[in-house]
Amino acid sequence: MAFFASVRCAIAILALVIFAGGPCSAQDQPPPELEALNDKVIELYQAGKYAEATPIAQRALAIAEKAPGPDHPDTGARLNNLALLYQAQGRLAEAEPLYKRALAIADKALGPDHPNVGTMLNNLAELYRAQGRLAEAEPLYKRALAITEKALGPDHPDTGASLNNLALLYRAQGRLAEAEPLYKRALAITEKALGPDHPDTGASLNNLALLYRAQGRLAEAEPLFERVRAMPQGGARQFPILFATNRAPEAGAKTPGFGAARDERLNFGAATMLAVGDIVKARGERRASGGGMLDKSGAALTASGSIAIRRIDPAPDMEGAAKALPAPKQALIFVHGFNTGFEDALKRTAQVAFDLDFPGQPMLFSWPSKSRFWGYLADRDSADIAADYLVEFLDAAGKTMPETKLNIVAHSMGNLVLLSALEKIALRGAEKRPRIGEIILAHPDVDGGRFRQLAKRLQGEGYGLTLYTSRDDKAMWLSGWLSGDARAGGAAAAADGVDTIDITGLSTSFWSANHNTFSGNPIVFGDMARLIASGERPPHKRTQSFEEVPGEKGSYWRYRITVSEGGFVQ
Repeated sequence: MAFFASVRCAIAILALVIFAGGPCSAQDQPPPELEALNDKVIELYQAGKYAEATPIAQRALAIAEKAPGPDHPDTGARLNNLALLYQAQGRLAEAEPLYKRALAIADKALGPDHPNVGTMLNNLAELYRAQGRLAEAEPLYKRALAITEKALGPDHPDTGASLNNLALLYRAQGRLAEAEPLYKRALAITEKALGPDHPDTGASLNNLALLYRAQGRLAEAEPLFERVRAMPQGGARQFPILFATNRAPEAGAKTPGFGAARDERLNFGAATMLAVGDIVKARGERRASGGGMLDKSGAALTASGSIAIRRIDPAPDMEGAAKALPAPKQALIFVHGFNTGFEDALKRTAQVAFDLDFPGQPMLFSWPSKSRFWGYLADRDSADIAADYLVEFLDAAGKTMPETKLNIVAHSMGNLVLLSALEKIALRGAEKRPRIGEIILAHPDVDGGRFRQLAKRLQGEGYGLTLYTSRDDKAMWLSGWLSGDARAGGAAAAADGVDTIDITGLSTSFWSANHNTFSGNPIVFGDMARLIASGERPPHKRTQSFEEVPGEKGSYWRYRITVSEGGFVQ
């Protein structure tokens, strides 16, 4: 994701009260109230408090629609602002028509070559790229680049941002040779305009380094990564992820890694990760202010492009992987789901740990997913086989770090691996068990009946079980249709010993499977952060957005939509 570029464009639009150059007479000037509302929206947006900013942005839009009117450029700005907030909350389907209408207003009122039109084209393209609609995004990025370069000049930072966005699209399409000159030009512009130590320069360095790494040009990538790591302005944060996997090493790969084939032994290692860009600065500011983990309003979540894999170092065993690291008080183990490659699993682990501001050691257990949609049946078999290897990993972690509490987050089919492994550990009886803290089960692709059976068997094991489920999850609907039975991740129902939280409504994009709401919505992520930090229960005590739903078989919790003054949903 073009995190540094898109943030700059978003803030630029949010800062506008009316568009310069628009046809504004004394009669159609925006009411003074809009300026105060807009300032508040900017303040909350920059703080990552998207849910809190949304009703204010909705109110500003409603006022602008009446005066100066529905076709005024300022109304276009309000539409764009609200769309940005929706997109930040994963509400992509709601954001798209707002972006389109804002673009149409700006195009007509300001002219097709106005810089604000370029910014809105970029925002809509970013939305399409987030939805995987790459072919639709490309002409928007190209037009945005042409407008920005003509209006602001070839050496303006926004031109560098537009170049970077187009290069990111090319890289996502595998067009590496076309992406390289764009990345190089973007880096040159950013470094000259903003300086060698600016976070945006770090982002450009990181993007080019990632391209070199993907091409196997490690000698060229490493000094760029080192520049990012050494930047004095908090532009990067480097941290290790310990991993274990029953994937087989990739033979003949340009860089060390693990593929989709199964191995008959458990492989260990450590990956050096870099988190870069404005997201690092935001985390540092929150820590400096004493904010700690995500607050009740949520905070900006890390984009996948904000995480880089600097290197992967295999190790002979768990002790070898962890030998250079201090023994942490807590660890966070991530177990990925279906259709996930090894490097993608590392990035997702880093995202989860970084967004939680987790103070301990992030870890990954990666099982051999085929990493393609049509590999679903093979993935289910691999998930069944992987449970024994996860048990081995948990035992090795417990032996290597005996005083460390192991918190575990599983997603999708990874829940099948985790629950089966926990059942095996529980059946060992009095045998020494690893110190397990919170168990978080996100969108589990597990038969509902089997889930309740496993949950019952795990009662009394000394750890908390929290389930996040959503009826909006299309992947769970499809899995249930294929198997003939509802999945635990797609239906809200009470289960003994489990805090079930129905997060339906928190991600409703038509173009998305809504299968990653747990990691893409600030409300859910904030709840996870507070759960791991405090273990506070029941859920509505730690997160006011959840309400209890009593039933004959016990209670579960659901996301509560509240209505503020004026009827705005928040």
